[in-house]
Amino acid sequence: MGSGATKTLTTSPDERGMVHRVIIEDSVISRGKRKFTCPGRLVGSWRAGEVVVVKVLEKSVPDEQYWDEEIEKCRRLREHIISFGKTVNLPIKIHVEFPMTAYVDKASKWMKKKMKLKEGEFVLVEEPLGEDYAELLDSCGKVATKVPQGVADILGELMHFTYHESCRKDIFCGFQGTVSGNVVCLSEPTVHSVDTKYRETDMGLEGIIEAFINHRCTARCHGWLKPGGVNHTKFESICTTV
Repeated sequence: MGSGATKTLTTSPDERGMVHRVIIEDSVISRGKRKFTCPGRLVGSWRAGEVVVVKVLEKSVPDEQYWDEEIEKCRRLREHIISFGKTVNLPIKIHVEFPMTAYVDKASKWMKKKMKLKEGEFVLVEEPLGEDYAELLDSCGKVATKVPQGVADILGELMHFTYHESCRKDIFCGFQGTVSGNVVCLSEPTVHSVDTKYRETDMGLEGIIEAFINHRCTARCHGWLKPGGVNHTKFESICTTV
């Protein structure tokens, strides 16, 4: 652990209830409007040396509650998947990665100069999902063409089920992750809610409407709630069993 490396304080607990510290490398994997992503590795635990992905908020998004909300979305999606699995006979396993958070203890000169990272900033730490990580179902409810049909149907059904189980309050979509055989691993999703409580990516009722425009129900969707009130007749024709 070099003295000039970017280091974090202890993380929040991982899925096993363990905590770690993280070394963040002086490089950037990707950069968007709201955040940038860096490679890192765990230290200070029996998992020392394992590779992780560290996400850092851009200065235009200064609120550290942003990451708490991302974790909350993962927690809620996990709960929906458990209920979904009890409702339908799932032929695949769907796993949602559970992120950790940590405060930056020391920032390298490179991080300070190039990325404007400072001590005390709040970062998200995730397990890497591999080179095949991709968008499987976008925030508009469209399934990627490369996704196997069986998986595509289930992800669409899961999206519809989240709307049903929330009693029309919100819908989970924007599923990103990997597909390996009969196992699907997902990272944090997008949520559209009627009260737009999930910030920039939450398109509210408009996002819910768009998701259902692009959704085609299967036999499993029969009896689940569909958008009502606004253009209800339109949605009844859209959400038909095929």
